[in-house]
Parts: sequence; structure tokens; C-alpha cells
Amino acid sequence: MIAKQPLGIAFLATGAFDTARTDHPMVTAWVLGGHSLGGTVAALQADGADADPTAPGVGLLLYASYPAGDISESLTTTVLSISATEDGLATPDKIAASRDTLPADTTFLAIQGAVHASFGDYGAQRGDGVPTISHDRARAEISRASVDFVAS
Repeated sequence: MIAKQPLGIAFLATGAFDTARTDHPMVTAWVLGGHSLGGTVAALQADGADADPTAPGVGLLLYASYPAGDISESLTTTVLSISATEDGLATPDKIAASRDTLPADTTFLAIQGAVHASFGDYGAQRGDGVPTISHDRARAEISRASVDFVAS
């Protein structure tokens, strides 16, 4: 599911996960994820949902993103952080700095040659880097890693 974000701003959709769980009671486990600020929101929601007895968050996918605060001790779910080596916004240095704010067993994957905009289909973004691989190749690598994570 992709949550509708009012005005395209992830922080205005912080209740979307609770709504999704209510609307889909047959789902017994969730993997939350998001790109950029959407990942920050997903991290907040995953941190609050990992202990839910009926429909817990069992995974967190961060796409060119990192949590707003330290969830290294409180988050008990599996985490995959996928970033881009040429990202000018969620830079490799910012992703590296986030390591200590995530659980110790978080897996980090950097897509070589990809940029922040490689995670979507919205065109170039001010402040982003210059890709050295095609968006199709980047998205194929991102998709493959995401499917493997969810399947695990």
C-alpha cells in the first residue's frame, strides 16, 4: 500500500499506517517503508508498531532515508537501509551517521551510481547528485533488494 500524503508531505500522513491496519484486518504483519521524509515517518511508525500483538510491524525499509531520532534500542524489527552513492540529499555521509541511530543488525545497501531521485519517477531534484547509472537499472536493484527483504 502507498499512503496518500496530503500536499505530498509525509509528515501530514502520520496516521496512515493505523488507518491501513484498521482497513485491512486480515493482514497480520506489516513491513513499513518510505523514501526520504517518508522513511523518517515510516521509522517513527515502525518503532511504535513492532510490539503490536495483532498486526505488528515486522520490517522497516528505508529508501535514501534515516530516522529522526535514535531508535537503536527501541526498534526490535528487521531493517534494510537502501541508499545511493551519488545522492546529494540523503548523502552517503548522512546515511553513515545514521548507523548508530538504528538497530545494530540493520543491513545497509548502497546502490552504486544512483541518486536521490532514483528511488522514484519524479525527475531531477534540486540539490541531488548526478547519476552514473540509468534510473531503470537503479530501480531494478532497489526493487530486487526490497522484494528479497520482504520475502525474508
